[in-house]
Amino acid sequence: MSGEIILLADQDPIYQRVVYDQLNNAGYGVLTAENAEDALRQAKQFSKSIDLLLTGIVSPTKNGLHLSHEIRRLRDGIMVLYMAEYFIDILADPDLDSMPVNFLRKPFTFFELSQKIEAAMQKQQW
Repeated sequence: MSGEIILLADQDPIYQRVVYDQLNNAGYGVLTAENAEDALRQAKQFSKSIDLLLTGIVSPTKNGLHLSHEIRRLRDGIMVLYMAEYFIDILADPDLDSMPVNFLRKPFTFFELSQKIEAAMQKQQW
């Protein structure tokens, strides 16, 4: 579990910093985005492969579902892990069945996060 690149998009700067530190210490390459527009810009401009989008569901500009749809158009095969305190909106999404997704309820431990990331990375290799 090292060397993979994760694009971390979360509007909460404190939460983002904690998750960034944990992922970085675990050996992942981490790109951080303050909002959906920043995440899209990084997905377009980053020259290497991005293995996983780790994003919040709720955002003032564009929710995590819309963001993941747009990034998947740019980065075919990217895995998505959604973070949220609740998942009511995501369960109603008609495209959910066609997307390989995982869910992580906030707050979470690093162990829970790493388990979800490992599961997503294993799915990606199939």
